[in-house]
Amino acid sequence: AGIDALLDPIRSALVRAFAPRAVLLKADSSSRGLEGLAPRIETLHGEVPDPFEVEIEGSRFVLDLRRGQKTGFFHDQAGNRSQLASWCRDAAILDAFCYVGAWSLAAARGGAKSVVGVDASADAVAWAGRSAERSGVAGRVRFEKADAFEDLKRREAAGERYDVVVLDPPAFVKSKKKLDEGMRGYREVNRRGFALTRPGGILATSSCSRHVSRDAFLGMLHAAADDARRPARIVAFGQQGPDHPIHLKLPETEYLKCVFLEVGRPG
Repeated sequence: AGIDALLDPIRSALVRAFAPRAVLLKADSSSRGLEGLAPRIETLHGEVPDPFEVEIEGSRFVLDLRRGQKTGFFHDQAGNRSQLASWCRDAAILDAFCYVGAWSLAAARGGAKSVVGVDASADAVAWAGRSAERSGVAGRVRFEKADAFEDLKRREAAGERYDVVVLDPPAFVKSKKKLDEGMRGYREVNRRGFALTRPGGILATSSCSRHVSRDAFLGMLHAAADDARRPARIVAFGQQGPDHPIHLKLPETEYLKCVFLEVGRPG
């Protein structure tokens, strides 16, 4: 509620400091309801392009700032996407929960021979497809609308295997009371991720749930690998980028865990 009362001076300060083409207020978090506030999405300054096209991480993205999740793009995974690209030369990639295709396009920039991105949102899949076209990689990257849980199950049953599998789902644990249920979801998704990764391939898996500690996430991965009967070794850890700083005295600000694993043969 306090921020709403300060919107005018905040807008003025942003305009003075950055001279932006536009300032968009996107205050649509469900937490506003806890303070009796209605969601607000409105232009505070200038005109917001619709759709908005921008170059990020070497690719051209077509984004919908109003209808997209949060700011329309997840910058916190930038360093992890760059890390992924180093394993993608001539590789076949599966990107589950792909949203607007940031991981998929990072894989394409890394030289992937083929990339399949899957997301339940028709809008996100459409934006991702347009971004692939604008980035000149549409011949190697395609996007499919599907429930990622069911899609992973179908691909596993069909015997499909990929050199690199990316799992970047939405937060499964949004409150402590949902921890057990959410961890079961992570375990199921990652079990299928292990199963779909070729021997010697890379599984890149993330959790953006602040209620899931790194130790809990690693414990879940241990169990999921056992479920899939796939040995694995951790080859890299990742976390959120510097635009989402971690406060030394606020451990809950460290929310993003990203683990890269080399997956061995079934055993």
